[in-house]
Amino acid sequence: MLHGSRLRRAALFVYSWRGRSKTEIQLCVIHQIRNSLKYVPYKEQKELMADLKKIYQALTIEEAELAFTHIQRKVGQKAPHNYQVMGK
Repeated sequence: MLHGSRLRRAALFVYSWRGRSKTEIQLCVIHQIRNSLKYVPYKEQKELMADLKKIYQALTIEEAELAFTHIQRKVGQKAPHNYQVMGK
């Protein structure tokens, strides 16, 4: 996990081999949550935070995927245009 675009570029430069980078850059949990909240009305953010907590506190990948699917369904019902954003 990296914070900042310069670190991202540096990691891609250092860990790329002949222009082929196998480095995966991932946002930290705080930034993932902030990005998710920008698409949700203020009144619904508390509920979303509780749902997101189930993902990042999951003990297994299966639990996390199940919680994520639950959020996608809820978001898809309330705001279909945000459904795809949540999948990225």
